[in-house]
Amino acid sequence: TEIYTLSLHDALPISLDTLTDSQIRNLLSDKKVTFSQFYPKLKEEPYFIINSNLSSEYFNLKKIVNKDNPIKRPLKMMPTSDSVIKYVLSNPNVIGIGYLSQILTQPDLKPISISYIDSAGNYMFPRVVHQANILQKFYPYIITHYCYLLRDNQEETLSFARFISKNPAIQKYFNKIGIVPGYAKIKLIDEG
Repeated sequence: TEIYTLSLHDALPISLDTLTDSQIRNLLSDKKVTFSQFYPKLKEEPYFIINSNLSSEYFNLKKIVNKDNPIKRPLKMMPTSDSVIKYVLSNPNVIGIGYLSQILTQPDLKPISISYIDSAGNYMFPRVVHQANILQKFYPYIITHYCYLLRDNQEETLSFARFISKNPAIQKYFNKIGIVPGYAKIKLIDEG
């Protein structure tokens, strides 16, 4: 499990580090809606950049973020996720769209915290984009990736699942790149 995230350059000259789920959907669905309607002090209107319209990033933007509504805002398309990252790093007024695992190792990029209304109707305030918050479902765009083994052998499957959920080197790697094993038992310690 990982999250689908919008990120921006850490040195962005505007205070646009939190958005609401509905603001993002309105921005994507209606060309007349602008960032300056939500943030009047903006000097320049930011724009979105994403991997090609054949990518999983684009599919998840339409399916999960925009809830299957058509995207009417023009998006700058790039050929790869790496080119999206490079573009965001060199252009201060752009919001990149991708996965946490793509940007977590980039210290100059920061994911945008997003507030939303959960399925029970509760307001979820924006939180730091972090694996612990993914586990607690404190982020609206959680993506599940599946791993399929080609052999029909339950013992091998369980052995593989135990290996990637318990091996310290694997867990350290997952943590480093922003992936949370969906079946793993991870104990969170509240330090606050």
